[in-house]
Order: sequence, then structure tokens, then C-alpha cells
Amino acid sequence: MAQLPEMAVNLRELGGIATADGRRIRRGIIYRSGDLSDLTEACSNRMAELGIVARIDFRSIAERKLRPYNWHAPGAIQVWENPSNRHDAAVRDLLEQAEKGTDAAHAAMHAVYRELPIILASSYAVLFNWLSDGRLPILYSCTAGKDRTGVATALILWALGVEKKTITEEYELSNSHFDQIKKIAMRSYNFNDNASVQTILASDRLYIEQMMNHVENQFISIEGYLKRVLNFDAHSLKRMRDQTLE
Repeated sequence: MAQLPEMAVNLRELGGIATADGRRIRRGIIYRSGDLSDLTEACSNRMAELGIVARIDFRSIAERKLRPYNWHAPGAIQVWENPSNRHDAAVRDLLEQAEKGTDAAHAAMHAVYRELPIILASSYAVLFNWLSDGRLPILYSCTAGKDRTGVATALILWALGVEKKTITEEYELSNSHFDQIKKIAMRSYNFNDNASVQTILASDRLYIEQMMNHVENQFISIEGYLKRVLNFDAHSLKRMRDQTLE
């Protein structure tokens, strides 16, 4: 994996990840991250060197207003921004559950992960369509880069034929950025630093497994989810695989 700007929270690429049939995701084409609002000039220049042509922002309207991204010139990159504020209510609910203790916080996270594939369907549909269209390199992000972005990544890898064990391992890499994630979460959402909040901020493999199990229970397979929720058919999926795998 190429060295990436340290100031970009939880930034990494998916290149090199193997699929079950022996292919690999092409390097330098799919990037995931958290907050991108505090990049230094040097980091902004390094971001420009990645050659990104498309960016998808899963943050809510309120989040974007509070912390706008200014690391690329207007119009230089095609941008999709989540058109709702539904995540803000979900965060408030999480904070309320965290006050009840670790078990309640853990249960709340499971609920959030079951809901994210539906709540963010409009943004995830754009992400998959842009991947299928070959709008690469592409970057997608949220605030911490672990929940909304983590689910998006799991769905992409799953659709490309990556084994579930590898998907959960990639998801857990966000734990190596825990201090960054805690800092931005406490700044953005006024989280307290206690055990329950640690549960919310951790990238627990059970969360992403819960999401995948729920998708299978509701839609039989990842292909069923893509078709029924994202209106992304088998032809589009083949094109996505052709664009991103080697």
C-alpha cells in the first residue's frame, strides 16, 4: 500500500486485496477515509498526486457545514454529497444509549450497522455506479471513516468477491487509527471518554458481520441487495469488476 497523508483521518486504499477466485483489486484506484478538513498544504499536495477524479461524501449536511473540505479546487473533482441529516439523529441516539452502559452501546451499534445499507442507499448507489462507470481513482469518506465508510467498503469488497474473513480484517484496520477517530469524534459530537463510548468508536468485527448477516437475511445475497436496494444489476456488477480487478 502506498504511503498516504498522515493528516487525513483513517485514509487507506483497497488496492491489492485478493478475491476468492484469485484476482486482486487494482492499486491506486479506490481510497477510503475519514475527515479531510484539516489537511496541511503538504498533505493537500500529496492528495492531489493520487489523481482522484471522483469523491463521495457520506457526511450529513450539518457535518459538511461544520467542517467543509477544501483540499481540492471547486470543479476539479466530481463530487456527490449525502443529501440528508439522518445520521445526526442516529448519533444522538448512540450517545443516549452510551449513557446506559456498554451493553446498550454495543446493541445500538449492531442496530446502526443493520440500518446503514438502507439509510445510505442513495449514496451507496452513486458509489457503485461510479465504480462501474470507471470514474477512478475514487475517494469516499465520512467523519471517522469507520462506520458509513466501513459499510461501504465491506459492500464493495463483498460485491467484488472478497471472502468475508478478509472483509472483516480490512474493517478492523480502522482500530489502528483509534486515537485519531476518538479525537475527531469528541470534537465533532462532544463524546465523553468512557468505556461505552470506546465501544462506539471501536471497529468491532461483530458490527460488520452483523451488517452482512442482515443483508443476507433480508436480500439472500449481496447481489440481491445491490439489485433490490441500489438498482445495480448483474451487467453493472460485471463492469465494476472489470474496472477494478486484475
